[in-house]
Amino acid sequence: MKSRKLQIALIGFALVIGIAPLTNALAATVTTTLPVSLTITAGACQVQATSINFGNVPSTTDVTGTGTITVTCSSGTPYTVTLDGGLHAGNTHRFLASSAGGSVAYDLYKDTANTQVWGDSGFASTYPNGTAVVGTGTGSGQPLTVFGKTLSNTANVPGTYTDTVVVTVIF
Repeated sequence: MKSRKLQIALIGFALVIGIAPLTNALAATVTTTLPVSLTITAGACQVQATSINFGNVPSTTDVTGTGTITVTCSSGTPYTVTLDGGLHAGNTHRFLASSAGGSVAYDLYKDTANTQVWGDSGFASTYPNGTAVVGTGTGSGQPLTVFGKTLSNTANVPGTYTDTVVVTVIF
């Protein structure tokens, strides 16, 4: 009887072994593709500015001052920095104005020699007498010095003179 059970077990085992390869041979497959993509966009930029203070002076004979614009853009992001004409832009100069009605002409420059006027020519053109500054982001703050100079040939009255210039970063 043991031998009969063993025979049946061996026949069953043989059938299972024989069927298993047959089962794999009958299996079907299907395929498809999995799209994978990545879009790297121009990174975000941030900008900060410190003021230019020409100080306290008895007249406006060629007073100079500096300020700083710090641009932080993602690494590799090209950017352009423009300065508009301010609240009191004239045809050829920016103006500081006082509440007493006086004004003092001044300009903002990209260089210490005060020869390269910083403006927004080719962009908003609110101050087309000057051009923009271009750069490429590094991921860290990049300081840009703004050189200011008042012009001695302008009339003035005692008082505090102010202007507000908009800094625009295009990226």
